[in-house]
Amino acid sequence: MCVAFATTPNAPLTKRSLARDPRTWLTVSAIAATVFFAALYFARPTASTGPVSRQQVHLWNHTLEQALAPGSRAVATQAAIAPDGSSIVFLDSTPNGYILMRKLREARDATVLTGTDGALSPTFSPDGRWIAYATVDGKLKKVPVEGGGSITFATDVHDTYRTLAWLDNQTVLYLSNRQALLRVSVDGGTPTPLKGWDAAGFAASLAALPDGRGVLVTRCIANCSLSSSVYVYDFKTDSLKLLVPQAAGATYTPTGHLVYTLREGGLFAVRFDLSTLSLRGGAVSVVDGAEPLRFAVSPSGSLLYSSEDPSAAYSDLLWVTRDGRASLVDSLWRGQFEYPALSPDGKSLAVSVRDKTTDLWIRDATGNRHKVFADGPVNW
Repeated sequence: MCVAFATTPNAPLTKRSLARDPRTWLTVSAIAATVFFAALYFARPTASTGPVSRQQVHLWNHTLEQALAPGSRAVATQAAIAPDGSSIVFLDSTPNGYILMRKLREARDATVLTGTDGALSPTFSPDGRWIAYATVDGKLKKVPVEGGGSITFATDVHDTYRTLAWLDNQTVLYLSNRQALLRVSVDGGTPTPLKGWDAAGFAASLAALPDGRGVLVTRCIANCSLSSSVYVYDFKTDSLKLLVPQAAGATYTPTGHLVYTLREGGLFAVRFDLSTLSLRGGAVSVVDGAEPLRFAVSPSGSLLYSSEDPSAAYSDLLWVTRDGRASLVDSLWRGQFEYPALSPDGKSLAVSVRDKTTDLWIRDATGNRHKVFADGPVNW
């Protein structure tokens, strides 16, 4: 099902405001995403690919900002899939803010998990009995999968990077406001830092490896809109190792694969050696067009991913009068526009256009457009 999302006026990050941020009254844009719930069986080295069944489901009415977009105020995940693939937990908006919803695989409708107001980045416990999540006010909480009261077990989650991973030893890994990568018991207590984590970076995604071997980390330096790469943190040596440059989001499957998305989109799989924490062989494409970071894989082989509809991922620049009348700035110009700015005389327009990179364009008073050539992958 295609779902269209309209931008809302710029607002601080609160429990009522986590929608995409257009940063300007000039831009009106609609983003369409298609979300699939698919059973995927990754090929083992000695086995052929099994049958694939797909179920397209409506998950959310309002999406979080894309984590790799410039100015994103919340780097977080919006959905998780149960270890046995039987259900999805996702966050959606209500009149009072975001709340967790749970949808069983065969159910038509999702049910609300009460007491999960302000939830971000839901993740299942390894046994599937609990869901941990971050909140917009910087807490870590857990709630039984069937619903019930939420329990707070940490209070210093980073105010932008709110990703987490539930490890096999009943601890949760998360990034603090000191940019330390911390591990805390799900029963509460004093968090302990990972000694080998470089506090110069941010964690945009975390995924535990089995048997307490380590954790996969999407690491950004300065800003995720500029660059991100997938690393592995080795718990035995307390060290980070680069795995996939220019990637965003990664997880491990029981078939022995590392599954990840590239920054420009697309889901890939590559053989991964747990004993040496290293890649084996070349990567193969699994899903074309899967959005970076927006996927989850269950140990049972089910895949949840979001795929943006290219035909609906564009916006128009509009002139809007004080009485609400709108007209196109340029009927022949469409793109993913961000951060427009007018010249003092109101005759020229500068705007960023996002594609594989984000480039700055100027439309002058005569209607001519030209690209401003500048260093760096993101200019706005």
